[in-house]
Amino acid sequence: MTSYYPKSGRCRACVRLHDDCSALPFHTMPVHRQDGTDAIVICTEHVSGSNAMPSATPATAPQRIYLSGPMTGLPDFNYPAFNAEAARLRALGYHVENPAENPPQESWEAYMAVCIPQLATCDTIALLPGWSESRGALRERQEAVRLGLTITPAAKILASLGILVAQDRARRHTPHHTQDARLPSKQ
Repeated sequence: MTSYYPKSGRCRACVRLHDDCSALPFHTMPVHRQDGTDAIVICTEHVSGSNAMPSATPATAPQRIYLSGPMTGLPDFNYPAFNAEAARLRALGYHVENPAENPPQESWEAYMAVCIPQLATCDTIALLPGWSESRGALRERQEAVRLGLTITPAAKILASLGILVAQDRARRHTPHHTQDARLPSKQ
């Protein structure tokens, strides 16, 4: 069975970015690319920023964050860690997609069939400790790279992901020979 989800670049440029579009008929939209049983479609409901008013301003709209980390083989499937991090991020005002809140599935593959489309609705993937040892988290991170999502350790999200991303970009674009004004000089 094919799973359909929108091309994330168009979603990020859509004024409906922070709306829940999960009920849209993606299966009827033109397919951009097919990858096995996953089909990335071109959303026909896309509204560019110049054609309509946004449903929420970036300052007030919560960023959508998908939590990813190890579950298999851990006590309580690591749900306490997922739920604590989801609560922390929600208290900061983010919309959190927490796979620990998904209904039980019969297999790892069935979980992935639910989680990957859920991830595709987000702007950011937040990685919990131990993610690099988890087959599922590695698969989710791979998908996040393919979709062009922001990838960050969950613990680094302190207040505003916009600030986190801006600081990360500034660090990457600061030449190594210049002094970062936020750091004391080394003497």
